[in-house]
Amino acid sequence: MKALLIAIVLAGFLAFWSFLTFRADMAERSETRPKIVAANYIMFRNAVFGHVFSLDTVAPGTIAPDDPALHLPQGWTALRDWRALLQMEEDGLMYCYVYGPARPEDIVAAQKLLNHSRTLGWNDAGVFSPGGRPLPAAIPSGDIVSVVRID
Repeated sequence: MKALLIAIVLAGFLAFWSFLTFRADMAERSETRPKIVAANYIMFRNAVFGHVFSLDTVAPGTIAPDDPALHLPQGWTALRDWRALLQMEEDGLMYCYVYGPARPEDIVAAQKLLNHSRTLGWNDAGVFSPGGRPLPAAIPSGDIVSVVRID
């Protein structure tokens, strides 16, 4: 009877230990996922900026993740529907917008990876936040957005 009681206590202890280990693993995964999405977005963003700034002349238009001119690493796959838009604004200057759907924690992770760059934010009801610059209507509200002026 004592042996059975000890076995039950040990089984309970092992179950409790497994539960704690599982919770710690899940917490680590929930912190890692936004970093993966952020790094995926930043790779696309950097490829777009590198491509756009290597051109002699830039025309308005869009750039999709599967554009071979971006020179993304072989095997790279977009985790979200990342897009790039080149648009001439009312001030007569060309701007490049790189955007896509993201959760708030993805945006925070991207901001941390880019040391809180002022070129990275989100679409807050048609306005680049932080910063207050109006965004093109093609960019959905809530999307992560990077914007740079092309001279």
